[in-house]
Amino acid sequence: MPSSYYIFQKEKKMKVCIEITTTNSDLYTKADELKVEYKDRKIIPDLYKTYKKTIILDTKATELNWVEIKNYKILTESNLILVLYDLTNIKYARENEIDWYSPVPVESYYQLNGFVNMHPRYIVLGAGLFFDIQNVVKHLRGTGVQIRHAPNIAYEDGLPHSDLGVTGTWILPQHLKYYKPYISTIEFHNCDQKTMYEIYIEQKEWRTRIDVLISNLTSASLGRLLPDEFAKTRLHCLQRCQHGGPCNICPRVLHLAASGDVIEQLLAPAT
Repeated sequence: MPSSYYIFQKEKKMKVCIEITTTNSDLYTKADELKVEYKDRKIIPDLYKTYKKTIILDTKATELNWVEIKNYKILTESNLILVLYDLTNIKYARENEIDWYSPVPVESYYQLNGFVNMHPRYIVLGAGLFFDIQNVVKHLRGTGVQIRHAPNIAYEDGLPHSDLGVTGTWILPQHLKYYKPYISTIEFHNCDQKTMYEIYIEQKEWRTRIDVLISNLTSASLGRLLPDEFAKTRLHCLQRCQHGGPCNICPRVLHLAASGDVIEQLLAPAT
């Protein structure tokens, strides 16, 4: 894809969702979405009145008070999106015309089509589709369904991946710009929200060991040595390495980026 395409698409804003905690309240004005756990839902009216942000209500439960939730929809002027975990509650959300999405990663086009038929606001891509994200977005055109992603995680399925997360769905801050045409909203998992916001949104760069930044990734590679072309390749590589394909660009590039630390030290001027 021509470089001019990426330059043009840089202007597209990628939304940021921040979890409500006691330590990152100064981020609420900067965020586009504020995520509230179901147990803390009573704060929603005041939260929306103060910040006027879209509220993500993470239910993490099957027994929901739908009368209460419908009231929150009204109080937030329909700027309420539910995170739902089962088909019964998805059915209730649709009946009450409340936006929702499932955190279950979508791994195939067959699964994707099933979700699209239920009209979620967002989908979360698993590795099976993340590495075909350009075609996924084309597939979603006209549906109103958007993609959200946590760039600071290599994987979250808890399985023993032999590559130690190297070919996972992580994105470095300096490479996030290449995903702007495709990912609508990002959020940060298993981390200090304020630190991740500063790195990904304000600094937009990570130069040291990437496994310090990315959860569930083991690699001594340095972020400053991972080239832009590497990130662009991961947009459409189809993760061939996981089904018998010849591609091994991720381990090769990360190995070189780790070795580069030694080379940099050898070439550094004596002090």
